[in-house]
Amino acid sequence: MTSRLLLYNIILGILLSGCHTQPSESHEDLPLKIKSSQKAIKVLFLGNSYTYYNALPKVFAKLSSLNGKKATVQTVARGGVRLADHSKSESLESLIRREAFDWIVLQEQSTTPLTNQGQMFEAIRSLHRWSKAEKSNLLLFLFWAREYSRTLNVKLGGQKYFERFANSEEAQSTLTRIHKMIADEIKCEIAPVGNVWQQVHNKNHRLQLWESDRSHPTKVGSYITAMVFYASIYNALPIRHLATCPLNPIELGQIEKIIQKVVLDRKEFWNDLD
Repeated sequence: MTSRLLLYNIILGILLSGCHTQPSESHEDLPLKIKSSQKAIKVLFLGNSYTYYNALPKVFAKLSSLNGKKATVQTVARGGVRLADHSKSESLESLIRREAFDWIVLQEQSTTPLTNQGQMFEAIRSLHRWSKAEKSNLLLFLFWAREYSRTLNVKLGGQKYFERFANSEEAQSTLTRIHKMIADEIKCEIAPVGNVWQQVHNKNHRLQLWESDRSHPTKVGSYITAMVFYASIYNALPIRHLATCPLNPIELGQIEKIIQKVVLDRKEFWNDLD
């Protein structure tokens, strides 16, 4: 009996030791990343070159991951495309129905709000119907005005951009009013990227937000844009920043204060639906 009992105890010990799971990999020794505590969200970025320049959606996704938030992103964007073009795409409608995104970011072509407001509004209404059917949140990408230059040759109808507007601030105010009109109508949220840009530019002229064409974003401009989307979607500022962040700590501190003031402290104005 003693031998049998000894053998039984040995076998039991082996079986019990085999049931112990290996400890999961810990991220506590990775100071640049916060543990994830949220379910993943799915975000569709819909627009044109303002959206895909400098891989903006990927920057947003990486910034999310670094701060413990999971975001998978898809991008449907081509140069010069208007929301009216997207709203007529059967493949896009199928994508929205199939994927059931948590957020759909809409970016209009840069001059369309100023030249064909009716077309923009109708396109957004159509895209809103698609998103509403799948219970996806719409987020309007309120982009930036052109960088001021008396020689800028962009036309708005038969008038030059900075003949119609005295400066970038006036153009940004008009873009804001137009985006706010349609957002209020369909009750969707706004990411006020252009308003943040304007404040950053006024605070620090040395930060180059626009490329030499005075339209497209530099890497600095796109990184700030990703920060605004982070604040708009998560209702918080990112704590950690990417190793590729083109801003120094002092600049980041200035920008965080601006985003807090422009975005987070005015969430109700930007139609926060929480």
